[in-house]
Amino acid sequence: MKKLKNIPYEKFTAARGKSNLYEKINFIGVKSFDPVKDLVVWFTDLCGGPGGFSENILMVKRFTAGALL
Repeated sequence: MKKLKNIPYEKFTAARGKSNLYEKINFIGVKSFDPVKDLVVWFTDLCGGPGGFSENILMVKRFTAGALL
């Protein structure tokens, strides 16, 4: 943190604004969206295969036939 104390405030905030674009999003505007109930999400694991990432996640979460057990 010592190195950051030597940077002028204007330069620091300009760099921070360029590196984190999501800071400009209004939190209240994003939060006001109502969640969709009973939403079914389908996905494809393009890099999948036996022992792939998605298979591991589904196994860890015990996902079977459209339900979490």
